[in-house]
Amino acid sequence: MHSRLRLVLLSFTLCLAFGLIAPALASAQLDVRIDPIQPLIGDDFVIVVEGTADSALINIEEVVREDQEIEVRLQSPPCVITPCAPQPFRFDIPIDGSSDPFNEGGLVILHINLRVGNATDRETLVWTRFAIGNVFFHSMQPNAILAPRSPTDNDRVELFVPAQADACGPSPPELERVERAGSSLSVFMRFSPGFGGGFLTETFDDTKCTPPGPYLGLGRADLGMLEPGPYTLELYFQSDFRDSLPVRVARRNFEVTDAPDVVALQDERFLVALAWRDFDGNSGVGKPVPGPTPDSTLFTFFGTDNWEVLVKVLDGCALNDHFWVFAAAATDVEYTLTVTDTFTGTVRNYSNPLGTASPAINDTGAFDTCPAPTN
Repeated sequence: MHSRLRLVLLSFTLCLAFGLIAPALASAQLDVRIDPIQPLIGDDFVIVVEGTADSALINIEEVVREDQEIEVRLQSPPCVITPCAPQPFRFDIPIDGSSDPFNEGGLVILHINLRVGNATDRETLVWTRFAIGNVFFHSMQPNAILAPRSPTDNDRVELFVPAQADACGPSPPELERVERAGSSLSVFMRFSPGFGGGFLTETFDDTKCTPPGPYLGLGRADLGMLEPGPYTLELYFQSDFRDSLPVRVARRNFEVTDAPDVVALQDERFLVALAWRDFDGNSGVGKPVPGPTPDSTLFTFFGTDNWEVLVKVLDGCALNDHFWVFAAAATDVEYTLTVTDTFTGTVRNYSNPLGTASPAINDTGAFDTCPAPTN
């Protein structure tokens, strides 16, 4: 995990009542996160507690760990004069997981409790659970599949997450959000534990679940178009149960390659390329849509969802002793279509002026270079 990853995992509006003592965290926003978000067995990690208090000072009294539970005990002096000026605070609480490791695959219960003034009772601000180790929720066995498997910067990348579970177990995962930090992509999916979700709650005995019937659910996330380069994708599942923290269930690396700017047609004899310029002075090259046929291709200018130009190079040697160039464009931006015969070096350019609806190109005399070469 990346140490710089900052995820706001829980947000609570805390309205604490302490009798005559003014509340220390009235109407405060409290953020709690784990760094890294899912520690592995034997890893040290940090609990970050951050917020704003209507109090002069917030202190950590002590941090108590017992088996798989951690309690952070906060203390605040009472606010005698109201309203108190809001005071921001942050605590980075290191947890020793190397010399005193947690259980493999176990959930850790985290309590953030507050005591105000000389009161003896503590108010629970946060109660949640997070996972240690590579934990798969219940029987879900999630997987992370990219489409396309080897994306280019001209592809719209999607993530498919098939997850298998029991009929009375967790619900199929649903996309909550996608976060990106540089080359790191984090996909968060939420699900309901269900009757069989004893992994997160207590065990529920229900005759309807005996024997359990499996189902296959499919989550989906649109990652958009990505720049060329290496990426790290991390998939997190989060239960609806008591605002449990997200748990990483899959991690993979993948590479986005630079899509070719030139398409080879007719057994790679003819090279087809496009250059464009729009009304704002932006310019670039047309990106071929993946999957050209032997004699035709599509180009995009501004995104994979917006196809701009269809180009075909046809072998008309048997009809008029020429190779033909056909093209149709749905645009009024300026562009130049360049077709090169690599066998003879002959080049043909077809241009459309800026602001003109592009007419169709039907050049049946484009290349007087027949016959086609034989191997």
